[in-house]
Amino acid sequence: MVFSLWEIISPLRKTKNKKRYRWFDNILLIFLGNLSLKILFPLGLVPFANGESNQSVFCIVLFVILLDFIIYIQHILSHKVNFLWRFHRIHHSDSDMDLTTAIRFHPLEIVFSFLYKLFFVYIFSIPIEAILIFEILLSSMALFNHSNIKLPRQLDELMQLILVTPKFHTIHHSCINSELNSNYGFNLSIWDRIFRTYKHNDIDSINIGLKSFDQKEGFSIFDLLIYPLKLVRK
Repeated sequence: MVFSLWEIISPLRKTKNKKRYRWFDNILLIFLGNLSLKILFPLGLVPFANGESNQSVFCIVLFVILLDFIIYIQHILSHKVNFLWRFHRIHHSDSDMDLTTAIRFHPLEIVFSFLYKLFFVYIFSIPIEAILIFEILLSSMALFNHSNIKLPRQLDELMQLILVTPKFHTIHHSCINSELNSNYGFNLSIWDRIFRTYKHNDIDSINIGLKSFDQKEGFSIFDLLIYPLKLVRK
């Protein structure tokens, strides 16, 4: 609710399409994705986590940072591996970008993402506390950095030294491949800087979406669900 009001008061970009159509599709997609997870894994990641509660605060923080790096790598794979990109492009097919874009994922990608995290949670014996903290941070930061909100320039630049801001992440949703394949971070911006996937650009010149996808054509929710089966390039 806070980000939604913030988008109205201080928007970062002008929107191209009416919200009601995009919001319906985006919210329905996350509903179907979460429903799929509840059916397949009703208890989530908890049964696979390290149940010991004697972890120090320092260890919990390290595990949260490790999870963030793991998600950063997953995001890169979602762009570089063609099979994964087929599903991830649903997220990028949104022709505008606001807080609901953060939940616009194909249900199967949500399942794939869960299995990916489950593997590393089991391998590294990540404690429940770290998982819960990270999931809350991931959800909150995704809503924040996908929101169409404008921060004061100096504050934005200061935050970008550590965190992913809306301006930082907007470039990642560009229709231009060189920009689309950059700024992969969700929470921490340091991974993009360390691994040289960071790109700076003037967001006023960015056209959001995919060239192969035009939302004005009247894509239904069914079209979005079968879209990964189509042979389409970025």
